[in-house]
Amino acid sequence: MKKLRTKTLDFEGCTCAIEFFDRIIDALELGVGYCGRNWSAIYDFACTESTVEKLEIKSVDKLTDELKSALPMFYKVLDKVSDERKRCGTFIYEVSDDK
Repeated sequence: MKKLRTKTLDFEGCTCAIEFFDRIIDALELGVGYCGRNWSAIYDFACTESTVEKLEIKSVDKLTDELKSALPMFYKVLDKVSDERKRCGTFIYEVSDDK
């Protein structure tokens, strides 16, 4: 069985929207400063530029309430990326809290 190319997205200490987006962009290897800090850009780049096959997401329970409110949209984007990449590869994600 092929080992998936895995990256970890850790939200520990993340306190603002810019850092939230930058950590996502960095974990997916989309190029901080290159990929826009918005869901459309993250979706587009993740479908076409990212070679990450598995994203392990940690410390979502430590995000501020404001940043936690962005998680449903983030997961929706990741689900769309997963659907799109089924045609030409693999993309999955797992979320674990530190509780």
